[in-house]
Order: sequence, then C-alpha cells, then structure tokens
Amino acid sequence: MWVLKSKFNMALIIAIILMLSLIAVWYVIPARKVSPLIVSDLEKLDTISTMEGTTGMGGYFFPDWAGYGVPSFPILIIAHVYTTNVTGDNIILRIDANIVRADTTRLRNETAIDLTNPVCTKWNATSEPDVQVFDKKYRIQSWEDIDEDGKLSSSDRVYMNISRLDPRWCDVQEVEYGAICYVTIANESIIELSGNSTYVFNKLTHENVEDAPEANKPRRGYDPFYPSHIKLGEDIPNAWLDNLNETGTFEFVNATKIEDVELYEYFLNKTITKELVIPDFDKRPANYTLTSTKRVLIEPLSGLPVYTKNETFIMLKQRRGMPENPLKLVYLTYKDKELDLVTPRLAHGAMQLLEFDKEARGWILGAIAVILIVAFIFNTRSLYRARKMLPKAKA
Repeated sequence: MWVLKSKFNMALIIAIILMLSLIAVWYVIPARKVSPLIVSDLEKLDTISTMEGTTGMGGYFFPDWAGYGVPSFPILIIAHVYTTNVTGDNIILRIDANIVRADTTRLRNETAIDLTNPVCTKWNATSEPDVQVFDKKYRIQSWEDIDEDGKLSSSDRVYMNISRLDPRWCDVQEVEYGAICYVTIANESIIELSGNSTYVFNKLTHENVEDAPEANKPRRGYDPFYPSHIKLGEDIPNAWLDNLNETGTFEFVNATKIEDVELYEYFLNKTITKELVIPDFDKRPANYTLTSTKRVLIEPLSGLPVYTKNETFIMLKQRRGMPENPLKLVYLTYKDKELDLVTPRLAHGAMQLLEFDKEARGWILGAIAVILIVAFIFNTRSLYRARKMLPKAKA
C-alpha cells in the first residue's frame, strides 16, 4: 500500500513542478498592450472630421495672384478618414481632405447673361461697394440645376474657372438679377490645398510601416495615431510630420481632465530648410524654409488623438540677396471644430479593462502558484515519511 502511495506522491510532485514551470513561462509572456476592442475599431474605422481655420495671410499659393498676395480668408476642412484594407498586422488608412472657403464671394457679370443658360458667362469678383477685387475673373464652365427650376438660382452648383487656376466647384447662394447681375457663391473648393493620403501603420504599435507599397509616400514614426501607455510627463519622439516629410518630438505640456477623461497636451515645433523647385514659381532650385507647429490632446492609455488645438504650416521662399525678407508662399492654420469625447472615453475604458485583465492574470497565477507550492511541500513530506517506514534490509 505504501509503495502505491509513494508512486502517487512522486508523480504528483513531478506534475506540480511541470505546472509551476508552465506558470513561469506564461507569466513572462508579454500581455497584450493594445485592447482588441481598439484594434477592431481601427480595422473598421470610418469617420468624418471637420476643422476650421485660415489661409492666405499674404501667401502666394495661387500663382495668378503673385503680384498681390492672397488676403486672409477662412476655410473649412472636411476629412473623410476610413480603413480600406487590413493585411496581417498592418492597417491601410485613407484620408480624403476637401478644403473649401468658409466665406462667400460676390460676382458681377462681365458679359450678357441668360439665367436659363449661364454656361460660358464671365464674371468679376467684387467687394462692397462694388469694387473689383484683384482682377479675379470667373467663367462658368458647367452648371448643375439642383432645384430644377430651369434657371441659375440659389442652391444650384457651378463649375468655374478662376483666372488661370484650375476649375473648381462652388455653391450658388444668391442671385440678384437686374441691369447688372450679381451672384454670390460659397464653399469654393481650394483644390491647391485639398488632397488624398494613404497611410499604412501597424495596428498594435500604431507606427507607420516605412516604404509600404500601398502608402502614397514613404512615412515612418507615429501619425495619425500615437503609442499606447504614455506616461505622465513623457515626450513622444519619432512623430511624423507630413508637411515636412520628417519626424519630430512632441513635448509634454500638461495633463488635463475634461469631464471624466484624462488627456495629455503635447506641442511640437520644427523648422527645416530645403532646396526645392515649385512649379509656376521656380525655373531652378531655390531654398525654402518650412515650419510646422502642432498642439494636440491625446488619450494616454490608447494613444488616440482627441483634439487638435492648433496646427500651422508656413512655407517661405528665400529671396536672393534679401535673406531678411523671404516671400511667404503658404500660410495655413486650423483646429478641430468640435471636441468629441465619445471615442477617447470608449478607448480609455477598453484599455482600463485590458489593464485589469493583466493585473487579474497576475493575481490568479500567483494564487495557483501558492497552492501548488503548498501541495509540493505537503507531498514531499509525505514521501519522506513513507520512505522512513520502509523495513530495513537484513544483513
């Protein structure tokens, strides 16, 4: 009987040793750093982001106005952000940004007009009271009769050439018909600044995949998402600046709590000088100074951006012999129109659940390990006692 008991105790001790070894291996395996809920949301991302800002400020990004510069005017940025594909751990993200003027432009007819057929008519931009602006000339290239009333009227859309710029769509806001006809247009597309971008980033680290063939250009570092588990006071190096095609460092500013969500504020400011050739401006390479600044709120556990307080891009062309007086080519500044806490609140909750899961795993493994160690000690003592009961061999 004692022989069977000894064999059982020995087998149980071996099993306990194996289980303790497996627990040790399981414990040292890194736990998930990113919640599966967040990964799933990134894989199905489809949202609209709206920003408001200003451009112009003397910038010359419209070649035909280079003799005057462009006065400041408000803009609205509507960005459609959506995932197009997932390949392994990589997410392919597309951003379609459409930038329009947020103000209105009043036009006065230059040629005779038939409101039932306004195509090919010419117009001049005017200000109050009826003063021509910069000799900006408009020509209606095509027309959409949205309300189907058979004539040019408010709520219609027109596709217009503006001086020598590429044609763009505008909304008709008001038509004043008389001896002189006036048309007020709105939501004029700024196609020089609008565009589409395709990002490829790792869904677990949020870092861009450098030289990914699906991306519209090579990127590295973090953008548009940032690393998870950011510590209080910690800077974020290797943040990608799409305007500069370089990386920079987000410096920690402070921690703030909005409603029940804790956010970290970061600031970045970087200036570089590059030799470039800009079409319509340069016949040979010239030195340009590019400055990018950004102030953003980030949810630290998930690394998701919550609110852009300000982002500004400035491009200056260095003039030969006039280094102290560069030509301002582009000035663009904007911010998020609204602060949305729904997404960061859900992301924070998902990451907290993950943290609880990691902590609970540690407690459970610790409890199991203690029970097994106690069982190991008990069975070792039982085996030792059983061996002492063995009859002594006779000489």
